[in-house]
Amino acid sequence: MEGPRDKDGTHARAGAPRAGKELCIGAVVPLTGRLGSLGHPLAFVLEHLAPRLTRLTHDGRRYPLRLAVRDSRSEPGRARRAVAELVAREGARVVVTMAGTQVLPAVADACQDLGVPCLSTTFPWQAYVLTQGGGRGRAPGWTYHFAWGLDDIADVFADMWERAGAARTVGCLWNDGRQGRLLRHPRHGFAPAATARGHTLVDPGGYAEPGGDGFAEHVRRFQDAGADIVTSAATGADLTLFLRRAHEAGLRPRLVTCSRWLAYPPDTRRAAELPSREER
Repeated sequence: MEGPRDKDGTHARAGAPRAGKELCIGAVVPLTGRLGSLGHPLAFVLEHLAPRLTRLTHDGRRYPLRLAVRDSRSEPGRARRAVAELVAREGARVVVTMAGTQVLPAVADACQDLGVPCLSTTFPWQAYVLTQGGGRGRAPGWTYHFAWGLDDIADVFADMWERAGAARTVGCLWNDGRQGRLLRHPRHGFAPAATARGHTLVDPGGYAEPGGDGFAEHVRRFQDAGADIVTSAATGADLTLFLRRAHEAGLRPRLVTCSRWLAYPPDTRRAAELPSREER
């Protein structure tokens, strides 16, 4: 699917309305790169919304309204440049964005630096707070975020685990990056919310994306602990690889709960096409 294409505009100072009091809403979306499948739904909405969202009424006055989109290319540096382009070339008065453990905070920080409001979502609020500008915090009044929390995800998953019985032993397939560290956070992460429900989490440690070392150690540790449920935030490809290795070793989880990438059908379809070891 192709999203809206970038459009160059005339130069405008940060936050200033364009000629004729036209208002511009900028969107930084991962249309390409490793987060592309996360950005496609928003790109689809923006493409179909743009022709219909052409006016804004405020205090009895009507203003022409325009949407402008930039591709973050799934990279923090490019995301910052995308914000700068939206403000300088398009005269964006507000920037919206979504997702990406490194990309979303980069967009918010760039908006703060330029004094342009940023509205973001689809990123756990604890992760947003804990990644605020490398700890320096964001100035109030410029960045706004609304989304579920890691504790909400843990509670939803625990509800599913408990259909198989109380106090389950659950294997954790979490990476060694920022995402995995946030899930493990002793106060604000997924882990404390899940253990508070009486469940035992088995975490062999983080793996490097993509593919880790083949997940042999994870499979062994889960088997030794008697884990019959696995929870994860893996990519579709990594989750598929883990399940192949688990089945080969005789580990067949009753239930797998996975957030993040598995929510996006294109990524899931590609993962299902991953060749088995025998086919490689």
